[in-house]
Amino acid sequence: MSDAAPTPRDVPWVVRQALDDVSLPALARLTMWHLGRYLDTHEYRELKVVSLAHEMRCKDVTAAQNIRLLLARGFLDQHPVRNPRALRLPVSRRVGPSRAA
Repeated sequence: MSDAAPTPRDVPWVVRQALDDVSLPALARLTMWHLGRYLDTHEYRELKVVSLAHEMRCKDVTAAQNIRLLLARGFLDQHPVRNPRALRLPVSRRVGPSRAA
């Protein structure tokens, strides 16, 4: 990967949604920014939390908590079977089904 700053066109839509979500903690948005450089919307890729934490300069536990938060909020998809954790980006944030009134 080049070290050049990505243009808005290069940033996946779901990453932009995460960066604009002010209800997410700053480290969760930073996590999404870093994941956006490695993940895509097509294939699941295995993720080593230790590597991500090292890149973000935070603790492993903190990186894992942010990944869980992003999964719960629909910003990431996790492979149902593969272990270690395999993730991909959805095209857009997934929101649970709306409740009937």
